[in-house]
Amino acid sequence: DGYDEQGFLRGIRLLGHEGFDATVIRLIDLEEETPPPVGDFTVIDAETGQKSHLTLSPGLSKKIADARRALSTRLQQETLNLGIGYQERAIQEPFMESVLLALQGGAAVQGKYSRTRGSQSWG
Repeated sequence: DGYDEQGFLRGIRLLGHEGFDATVIRLIDLEEETPPPVGDFTVIDAETGQKSHLTLSPGLSKKIADARRALSTRLQQETLNLGIGYQERAIQEPFMESVLLALQGGAAVQGKYSRTRGSQSWG
């Protein structure tokens, strides 16, 4: 998912250094693009079980959306700088449509938004 940015980039750099012909297909959730301000809630880390109590205000919601877009931009730029293709596919896309668009995007649709909302293809 790219949220461990340094780990993601280490792997991508290794692929680029070894000369692999690769394309990154990053799955995104359109519901996370702009999280709605829902007030108070508890988040439980699936790996550690640690609980955090948060208040998702309109301001924090905007900061989260901005940070997610900035992360996508950094991952895209770093990946393309290594000569590796980069795509984002929405998990809301039907599976077969997503696969076909990913294949099409790797060869023919470069630098364009695909027909499906939230999906992008570069490289």
